[in-house]
Amino acid sequence: MKKAIYTIASGKYEQIWSEFAAQSWRAFCSRNDYDLHCFNQPLDCSERALNRSIAWQKLIAHESPELSGYDVLIWLDADFVINPLSPDPLAELEAGRVGGCYDFTWGDDVQTAFLAKNALNEAKKLFAKSGIDFQSFQKLWGVNQSAGILINTGFLIFRPSETGFILRYVYDNFDEKPSLWGEMVPLSEELHRRSIFQLLDQRYNLLIWQFVQAFVFDCGSKGLGKLMAMLLLYRLLNIGYFLHFASWKHAGMPLMAGATWDEMNGFRPDSHHIATHVQEALQDDLTLQLLVSSQN
Repeated sequence: MKKAIYTIASGKYEQIWSEFAAQSWRAFCSRNDYDLHCFNQPLDCSERALNRSIAWQKLIAHESPELSGYDVLIWLDADFVINPLSPDPLAELEAGRVGGCYDFTWGDDVQTAFLAKNALNEAKKLFAKSGIDFQSFQKLWGVNQSAGILINTGFLIFRPSETGFILRYVYDNFDEKPSLWGEMVPLSEELHRRSIFQLLDQRYNLLIWQFVQAFVFDCGSKGLGKLMAMLLLYRLLNIGYFLHFASWKHAGMPLMAGATWDEMNGFRPDSHHIATHVQEALQDDLTLQLLVSSQN
């Protein structure tokens, strides 16, 4: 069986992917017999394609010569970091289905409901600045009666021979709406409408930004906030599968500078990098200074 992971990363996104993500992807691929393809140029250069987000082109990449002949494909946005010890999601995928995970709407889980509520409140505040009463991304697209819970299409696994045509259908029949998550809403709606979506373990699309919003934002110190974010990041890297830096890639992924990974110890941050953030935190936060002094 031929399997591949593919992404599209051009310009500054290619640099971020290469520096902070690619090594973890290669380690996972090596352990699970996946090939890896990173497209750094648009696959469709038509006027219509160039006038909308390149994210739409995930929907046609499976038709490219580079991906021809693969039995199974995993799409990942370029702002993922993979725990190489993650199990292969193919083991869960049923025939004729497209596997994926929900966006941050984990309200059914008592332990994460407050995170989902906080994420919704933050979205409301963001859109209120533009005079928009935010209810959901589906409603912003004009979908008043959604076919199902919003799927975060940063991670998808599918068999092109079975379900690839649906991705092409969405690409051909829907158009960009400014600042509304590219293809995510129409693809989510179509997968639900056709009853072919299969919900996989949420750890395959573990969104970190909502945790940072809830736990780090209001700590009162920039330096302490960076340190807390780094500790949270490495904890999630080592207990999750595919960690998604959506909305936090430019600030969050550089916190991995100098990181190492091995099978015994997992992800470990660079000690010099930690020391730098500890020093920043001490400079910013008098309470923390007093706490450290009391221990000496």
